[in-house]
Amino acid sequence: MEADQERYLEEAVTVVREQAYFMKQNLDQNSLREALKHSSNMLQELRTDLLSPRNYFSLYMTVFDELIFLESHFLEERKNGRKMADLYESVQHASHIIPRLYLMITVGSAYIKTKEAKASYVLKDLLDMVKGVQHPIRGLFLRFYMLKTMKDLLPDRDNEFEDDENDVTDSIEFILRNFKEMNRLWIRLQYMSSQKDDYKKEEEREELKTTVGENIERLRNLEGLTADLYQKQVLPNILETLIVCEDVMSHQFLIECVINSFPDEYHLLTLQPLLEGISKLHKDVDIKTTIITLLDRLSEVAGTSEVSIFKVVQKYVEEVFIRFNSKIESNLVIQVSLLNFAIKCYPGELEYINSILESSVNLIKKSRLEKLSPESMRLLVKLLSIPLDTLSLKILEMPQYPQLLKYMAYGGRRTVSLRIVKAVFKSKRKLDNQDIINQLLSFIEPLLKDDEEMEEEPESYEFEEEQQSVSKLIHLIYNEDLDVYYELLQLIKKEITQGGEKRMRYTLPSFIFNLFKYIYLLDDCISLNSKAEAGSPTDVYEEEVEDLGPIPKLPSVTIPKVFNQINELLQEITTPYPDITLRLYCQAAQVIDRVYNKEEQLEEFAYDFISDSLTVFQDELSDSDEKLRAIKLIVSTLSHLECFDQQNYETLSDNAAQYCNKLLKKPDQCDSLIVASHMFVHKKYENGESLRKCFARCLKIANSAMKDPENLSLLIRILNKYINYFMTGVEQITAGDINKLIELINEHIKQITEDGKRDKVKACIKFFENTIEALRKKKKENQATFENIIVE
Repeated sequence: MEADQERYLEEAVTVVREQAYFMKQNLDQNSLREALKHSSNMLQELRTDLLSPRNYFSLYMTVFDELIFLESHFLEERKNGRKMADLYESVQHASHIIPRLYLMITVGSAYIKTKEAKASYVLKDLLDMVKGVQHPIRGLFLRFYMLKTMKDLLPDRDNEFEDDENDVTDSIEFILRNFKEMNRLWIRLQYMSSQKDDYKKEEEREELKTTVGENIERLRNLEGLTADLYQKQVLPNILETLIVCEDVMSHQFLIECVINSFPDEYHLLTLQPLLEGISKLHKDVDIKTTIITLLDRLSEVAGTSEVSIFKVVQKYVEEVFIRFNSKIESNLVIQVSLLNFAIKCYPGELEYINSILESSVNLIKKSRLEKLSPESMRLLVKLLSIPLDTLSLKILEMPQYPQLLKYMAYGGRRTVSLRIVKAVFKSKRKLDNQDIINQLLSFIEPLLKDDEEMEEEPESYEFEEEQQSVSKLIHLIYNEDLDVYYELLQLIKKEITQGGEKRMRYTLPSFIFNLFKYIYLLDDCISLNSKAEAGSPTDVYEEEVEDLGPIPKLPSVTIPKVFNQINELLQEITTPYPDITLRLYCQAAQVIDRVYNKEEQLEEFAYDFISDSLTVFQDELSDSDEKLRAIKLIVSTLSHLECFDQQNYETLSDNAAQYCNKLLKKPDQCDSLIVASHMFVHKKYENGESLRKCFARCLKIANSAMKDPENLSLLIRILNKYINYFMTGVEQITAGDINKLIELINEHIKQITEDGKRDKVKACIKFFENTIEALRKKKKENQATFENIIVE
């Protein structure tokens, strides 16, 4: 079949070129009659029924090029005195209608250009004549040729063909009449041959649609086409032509041509009739694309209109949903587009957005589907997510938002919930009242607890992202009224504890840190009230009282009550997450130290927190690296606390030091004891005896570990700590201690060298040499202090 098409085309093109050759030869010889005869023979090839639309177009373009040459010769004939009227009449004697009409159009173009006749006269005559060709393909290309030939000759505003009798309205009428006939011919193409299948017919029509669309293009390019003419003459005629034909392809293509071709301002002016026309299109039209295209165009100009057009648009969109046979997915795509339109053009109108969500809920109800498709779910996510990007917490004021959320599968609800959390956090708005928090918790419930619909656990990285986002949200809870603030915290606490251990790993630390913040605020409030009651605020608070204005009232909640709650919460996660619990115990003790005012109950809490951290260290941790980090954290914390009496501090510090001795690896024991030494040089709880015992134990462990030469670094770290304490005036560390340790290190280096293992400890030796060099410089700077230290 394809081979036959190629052969038919080649034969026809050969004839065209042959006859064109003779035509040009006769023109050169001034034999116009013979030239017209050959041109007629050339045009005879366009009468063929054998070519497909694509190949017919190739043949047409070959003929078109030759007709351009012929027209230029006609104009030359005019210069030589030949009248175009005579020539126009002469070509009408061609024996066949196709050659006759092509020649008439070609001469007609020259006729108008020479201005022997009014453009309107020629255009109307040609329109009447071309009716004689009713074959769909031949008729379409004939009229297409007429459009192309006359495109620059149409009377238009301020052009040479406009006068008192010819104006742009004549051009509009010419194009509209031609458009109507071309559309009819295009539709008839599908009924041409019963031997072709429907797909082939549709394919051929698809290839020819641009010939019909050329009419819309010509209308668009008319300079004199005003908004008024478009509203009263152009659009009504186009819509009438479309609606009457009831053809799906015609409706689909041409309405999109109208929307894409004419200015946005014209669409805004003619919105109601345009929407009404769209709503009357064939029910099988892919209305989704049409509506989306129109909304995109309108979004550029809708904001300039003094009157809102949203309700008008939505009214016709609702009619479209009722009339057209569209799937739920297509309708939801339209809703997404309408939502984008509303947010872009009317960002402050929450009513519009809520009405779109309500309409979407109704669409899903009417679909009566037991389960929405993945594509529908994806679109629901868009409908619920788009408002978040611009409205943030305002979505909580939309009653239809949670209604639409219910139709999503668990995974989709999780996705939207995460978007909500991120949007709220991005807004940085404080969550300061119970209604907002309750509404928000209901929206993000899939992130807070497991669901019966959950078929499988989310991926670990997804779960972690979700819970970390919720944790950030917790930090936004705040209210200046401390009683209200505490109630809000209790509200969120209930949700956190019901979420299970796996969520509490992420959310509980954030909640506890918010409780710490509450404690600091409560302590400040208590201090301000105490100073105010005393009537003589100290210098520290005097400025604060003036800045803060009225003294805040004392809440009913006490600091011990909050710490008691913290203790209860930490006990819930001790077993599953001992490392987190231990760190929070230490942090809680530091908070007490900051707000401590010699209240006995707070000291007890601090004592319990440190004791519990030691218990967690001993009973719950098993990994040696974790245990080393944990004991270092505990002793570091203790070394900074001042909220204990002497006896309690000594008990805790001695216990902590003993736990350092229980670490599995000797280097870890030594390392932790070096850090633990800070507990015994505390400015409030200094204990020289315990310090010497601590370092004695350190040295013993370090010496016993010297079977591995790399443990030489332990002795050097002890030396550095000695020097540090000596420089800060710790009496228990003397110059003699430093000298003995230097001597001991040198002996070990000597032994290591003799054993041929010096290369293994190059870094340690360099560390030692740098230490000695630094000590030498210190001695030079401060001879009196370092007089007794021997540095070679």
